[in-house]
Amino acid sequence: MASKALLTKTLERSSYLAARFGLRYFSTTLRFHNKQQNDDSIPWYMRSENTSQPEQIDEPLFEDLPENLPNKVKDLLTLLVAKYGLSGVKVIDLALLPTDHPKSLDRQSEEKIVVIASGKSEKHIYKASYDLKQHIKHDWGFQCAIEGMVTNSMSAVERRRLAKRARQGPPATHNEFGINPNTWVRCELPDGVIVHMMSPERREALDLELMYDESIKFNDDSNGNPYTPYNQYLSQNEKLDQSSIFYGLRREFHTSSTTKKTKTTTTTTTTSSSSPSSPQQQSKSTTLDSVYNDFLQEHGDASADVYKARFDKEFSGNTIDDFNRKFLFYKLLHLKSPTTTSLEDVTSTLLDKYSAVNIISQSDDWNLEIVQDVIKYLELLIDTPVTSIDSSTKLNLLSDFIGKVAMFATDDIHLFAIDKFQVLLWALTTNKVCPITAAHVNSIIESKGQTLRVGGSVASIANTPAGNTTANASVATNSLDTRIIENTQGARDVRELLRSVNYDKRGKMPLWLREQMLFTYAQSRNWVYFWKEWRAITQSLQSPSDFINYFVKTLVLLVMVNDKTALKELLSTYWHRVDDGVCFISEFEKNGKQFEDNNQRLALKTALLLLDEAYPGDLIFRNAQNFASSNL
Repeated sequence: MASKALLTKTLERSSYLAARFGLRYFSTTLRFHNKQQNDDSIPWYMRSENTSQPEQIDEPLFEDLPENLPNKVKDLLTLLVAKYGLSGVKVIDLALLPTDHPKSLDRQSEEKIVVIASGKSEKHIYKASYDLKQHIKHDWGFQCAIEGMVTNSMSAVERRRLAKRARQGPPATHNEFGINPNTWVRCELPDGVIVHMMSPERREALDLELMYDESIKFNDDSNGNPYTPYNQYLSQNEKLDQSSIFYGLRREFHTSSTTKKTKTTTTTTTTSSSSPSSPQQQSKSTTLDSVYNDFLQEHGDASADVYKARFDKEFSGNTIDDFNRKFLFYKLLHLKSPTTTSLEDVTSTLLDKYSAVNIISQSDDWNLEIVQDVIKYLELLIDTPVTSIDSSTKLNLLSDFIGKVAMFATDDIHLFAIDKFQVLLWALTTNKVCPITAAHVNSIIESKGQTLRVGGSVASIANTPAGNTTANASVATNSLDTRIIENTQGARDVRELLRSVNYDKRGKMPLWLREQMLFTYAQSRNWVYFWKEWRAITQSLQSPSDFINYFVKTLVLLVMVNDKTALKELLSTYWHRVDDGVCFISEFEKNGKQFEDNNQRLALKTALLLLDEAYPGDLIFRNAQNFASSNL
């Protein structure tokens, strides 16, 4: 009865509402009667004259697009503008740049099409870059590399570090420009497409479009070498060899090489902000240079004590240059006579500089001085003739040295941002410097293979007809000890550290560092990691000519190492394959059966013919020899 009374009361209430507001009652719906627009019963905010008209959304139009732009790129531009809301889109086709432009495809092959766009804010850029990453992953099937995209979340470790920095106060070089996250995000897409998303302020400050302007030229230094950012940390006599994958890694220093040096005034590494020296200090520096040069011309080590006493007598330690000269002199003493000057004595010359109170104000950038000294100490550990110090001990000494000098830093030190530091650090993972370097391999290829070593022998093939490369070859027993000992645990730790740093900062391992590891693995006979790096490197090559060039270099390297198993692996697995895998024969045919130059062709021919002579009767080497005789 109660429910029936409640239902009756509800129906009466509904009838009252319908009569009062002009509503019709249905079982599931309530709606208004159709009334005139000027009816006073319609609220003002529901009248048609007060309702905003929908705006017409036009499709994004792109002006001045390069010709022959791929459809994928056009769809990408529509996605960036229509869906992600980016503006100011500019597309640059690097194939249209002049051949002498530093960003032209003739000089680099990583970037082909560059897209620059602006976002409204940092959050907008972060959202657009994140959505773009997911779109490329799911629609293109490619995991793109993104730099500069920083999430808003912060780990507990980062919060503790920021709190510690806040307690210390702002650094002397504090600068807010460019430190805000998501003001510049770079996304690397397949087929050489690079997308830059920047805030309007950052885009105006950087002006990336200027870098791709057709009028830009190379910015060479005074010696004609292309400028590189890390050259600022090096002295003028330590410029990097760009043609070698071991650039920055100096040749192994030994006593006999010092007698061949000409008498030159020593050049020391100084900071540009050092205070000017007085005439008396300049005279002292000249005297120290004179002692250094005189000792450099000595052919024996009997007078090392005399020169050391003479140098210590003239040394005053009033300038940073004096300490740098002392380090160079003590290092020379150690290399020529380790018994006279120990490694600890040379290390002390670097550490004493930071305990000298009278030179504190002579440099405005002690961070730069610390970086230079770390590089010097790394070179010292590599060049030291003391064989009793193994790789593990050298790594521990380096760690202890960095820990001591880093206490004097005025700001954060980014050693891994310097490529030379990475090169030298990896070199410490072996008991000695690799005897075979990229410079050796390149010189052999340039000589058309005339100086190629097989099993410790030197093949002299000068004045030999092209069709009979190994005929009349004089063989000498000039052996080359190519075996080195790798610190397995140290190499593993350094390798993982380098991988972590480079993937975080660059998104990949640089090719020159992979090649250095490859050379190390070959000479330490670590073939498991050698072929792993080989496959990783060949997969990153983009053209058949690059693969042919790299195959020839690898073959020359393995011939010098002279490991039969590795040679057979290269000439069987990667010579000719029946499946779709990459191999020399298929890439050679794709390249029109052409080489980079005649030197490369003759070097390959020489290597294959010498292998057939070194291992007669082996079917793999005989097939390669037949190919060389008939096609090269």
